[in-house]
Amino acid sequence: VVVSVPIATTTAIIAELKGRLDEGTILCDLTSIKREPLAAMLEAHSGPVVGLHPMFGPDVSSFAKQLIVVCDGRGPESYRWLLDQFALWG
Repeated sequence: VVVSVPIATTTAIIAELKGRLDEGTILCDLTSIKREPLAAMLEAHSGPVVGLHPMFGPDVSSFAKQLIVVCDGRGPESYRWLLDQFALWG
C-alpha cells in the first residue's frame, strides 16, 4: 500500500489503515516529510514499513530516472523487492 496524498492529510489517512492490512502487506508513503508519516505507519501497521521521499516534484509523469530517498522503518527484507523494482526503473 502506497500512501501518496497531500501532506496535511498523510498521517490521518495512515491512521485509518490501522487494523486493515494483512501482516505481510508493505506499507509505505511517498511524501516529502518523513518523521510524522513514518511514526504513524509504524503505529498503524505491524508489518513491513518504509518511508519514501521523492526528490522530484508533482509535475513528473514517471518514476523513471527519478531519485527517491529510502527511510527504513521495519522489515527491510520484506520490501527489498520494491526498492529493487524502483532501481530497475532507473
